[in-house]
Amino acid sequence: AKTDFKTDKASLKGKIIGAQRATLAGTWLEDNLGDDITIKLYDTQENAYLDLTSGRLDAILADKYVNYEWLKSDAGKPYEFKGEPMVESDKIGIAVRKKDPLRERLNAALKEIVADGTYKKINDKYFPFSIY
Repeated sequence: AKTDFKTDKASLKGKIIGAQRATLAGTWLEDNLGDDITIKLYDTQENAYLDLTSGRLDAILADKYVNYEWLKSDAGKPYEFKGEPMVESDKIGIAVRKKDPLRERLNAALKEIVADGTYKKINDKYFPFSIY
């Protein structure tokens, strides 16, 4: 949302919030704010961004990892993250084949770089939040 957008429940009443269809964000909006706001669901995140920048939405609720890249773009510069994450269980993963010994090696390597501070150094170079 834009920098002056307020996220408290009273300020949200009557606002139009967008989200991508069939996502945690869209479901969360419908389950938690459906009576207080107008929800617009989109087939793609890009279409939600277009409606936000054209003024047809007051804000977007979406995955922080995807939004972070868009916020760095020219179109996203007038906008910023607001409030706290709605769902903390949505994490980034590394896919490997079932029963592949690479999984244990990856997990061990991740634990090692988290423990020795390497992960934080790398993460902080690219993100203002942890992706672990």
